[in-house]
Amino acid sequence: MLRPMLFATALLAGTLLTPVSPHARAQPLALAPGVAFAWTDPATDAVLVYRIADRPRRAPEVHAIRLERPHLRVTRFEFRWDAAQLIVRVRADTPGVYDIPRLWLETRDGPVLAVEAGASRVLALRQPTGAFHVRRATTAHGTGLYLAAAVENLTARPLRVRALRYAPYPLGDGMVLTAHGPVDAFASWQERVMRRTIDAYDVYLREEPARLARGATATDPATLAFDVDGLGHGSRWRPSGELSMVIAPGEALYYAITPAAFDAYVDDLSLVAYPVLSYEQSGVCCHLAGDGSVLQHLP
Repeated sequence: MLRPMLFATALLAGTLLTPVSPHARAQPLALAPGVAFAWTDPATDAVLVYRIADRPRRAPEVHAIRLERPHLRVTRFEFRWDAAQLIVRVRADTPGVYDIPRLWLETRDGPVLAVEAGASRVLALRQPTGAFHVRRATTAHGTGLYLAAAVENLTARPLRVRALRYAPYPLGDGMVLTAHGPVDAFASWQERVMRRTIDAYDVYLREEPARLARGATATDPATLAFDVDGLGHGSRWRPSGELSMVIAPGEALYYAITPAAFDAYVDDLSLVAYPVLSYEQSGVCCHLAGDGSVLQHLP
């Protein structure tokens, strides 16, 4: 069952943690370019994961992380040096839409470190409970298939799927491969999708360096939206923000997130996201999250 209120958090990183004071003694920390997208409700933290590019010789001792929004708070944070990660847990006190331009890291030896957050936003989403069964599969790095999932409608009423959010706008404003059918048919559909994704991805990896060497512009990721003939189950590429699909009771929505889902290539980005599916049922707008689906791409 889903909780009645959800929040989605989007954060784009890729800058330096730099001391605000010119007399700061701690060395700056370099965050690798990346994206974190997560959700939170009044009882659950959003988990934001950042990759640290290089560990400094003298890392600052951070005792608090602050946000610039009064209704958002950091509940916990952790530096995992063995995995080169900074993990920040965030919770919202009230509904709303919040942009987060930066994080402030307070250190024990004095300086405050400012993290430029780039495209960062917290969305407050209300949602009634619903019954769904989610089967999902993430794939290994290098295949181009970042996440495939099947969401089965276990209610007695049809639902209209509206949007899938998995990255900040405009990065996550691309094309998602969708289909619908029996949940038991999802595994074979996913296998066919993976084969075609790998083929399209391999062509890109072979040809793109030569194109760039000739002075051509970077290939639009939308060109990796391969032909869907033969995939079955009404397979179709749809804009992530305008899915417009009706899923009957007992039927499942299939979706796949590939490079075509982004408006820029994410090969070199650290990407950890917890997608949020928006839908409408009996005229009520709802949001599905907390199902454990994770989009993860760590170069």
